[in-house]
Amino acid sequence: KNIQVNLQDKNKKTAFMYAIQLKHVSIIECFLDWNQAIRKTDGDNAGIDWNLQNDKGQSTYDLLKENFKDDEQLLKKVVL
Repeated sequence: KNIQVNLQDKNKKTAFMYAIQLKHVSIIECFLDWNQAIRKTDGDNAGIDWNLQNDKGQSTYDLLKENFKDDEQLLKKVVL
């Protein structure tokens, strides 16, 4: 089952942004500077650099999938 991490809600927030808001420390700690994962662009196009890798070669997307794979209830909250 794929996680639609790029899907945005009406407030232009992606699933990854909700994951950060829910303080999934395990995701944040995987990056030396997790703010690199946020790719800020003009207008409504703010998004995530899903290909950014940490020092273990894991991408932002890999980490999100790993952290939510066993928690269907949380997935429903995060993926709007």
